[in-house]
Amino acid sequence: MTKINQIILNDQNDKVLSPFCQAAQHSIVQKIEGEHQLWGRDDLEELMKKEYGQEVVDAFRKMVPYSYKSNLGRYVLLHHFGGWYFDLTIRIDSIMNVPDFAEIGAELLAFREVQKYTKTAYSMATSVLWVKDSGHPVFEKAIEFVLRNCREEYYGACPVSVSGPNLLGEAFAACRCNADIMIGDALELTPSHQIKNKAFVLPQGFILAWNKPVAGGDISSLGQQGTNNYNDFWRMKTVYGENLR
Repeated sequence: MTKINQIILNDQNDKVLSPFCQAAQHSIVQKIEGEHQLWGRDDLEELMKKEYGQEVVDAFRKMVPYSYKSNLGRYVLLHHFGGWYFDLTIRIDSIMNVPDFAEIGAELLAFREVQKYTKTAYSMATSVLWVKDSGHPVFEKAIEFVLRNCREEYYGACPVSVSGPNLLGEAFAACRCNADIMIGDALELTPSHQIKNKAFVLPQGFILAWNKPVAGGDISSLGQQGTNNYNDFWRMKTVYGENLR
């Protein structure tokens, strides 16, 4: 059975979802048949320690922004289980019949990120990901690169460089081209408006899912409690807890 993974991280270390996130989660479980699991901090650390070792746990703990921790968490989950990963705020399009991507010959589904924000030419969105089998080298390489960045306390060119889209794009590039990897696009359908209507668009042009209707890094305005914003830590250069030393 397909694994459908999501991650919730917050100050209170609970699994309480806001009404918006509850509705988003409902859109996923209604459209995709599989075993859904919502992972919290303790669940992730237990899996990491058992299957990936203490360095992965230490990297997870070292990064202060919950989004950065979550990026490492999703790479671990996808590498270990395969299946789907969705951010808490992602909504499957209401008229979309989600295909079985394995049946059409794909081994991995990902989406190019909106490049104008990333300062790269290779960034890959981390909010919606699917992989047919466990052990895929892209996610093995992504885990490796997060550990490297934590050791080096790397910041990169912009806030998505540490563990997110720029790093995942780097992992895809390191694994070279593969015809069985299906690449769609994360597109802002109304880029000149305040609400950008960012969609995850399949190669054929179908909209699979919708991104959250707020700025990057912000889910508190959607009612999620105890969160933080990775942009703030990146700008203040406190991603690795430098201010706590």
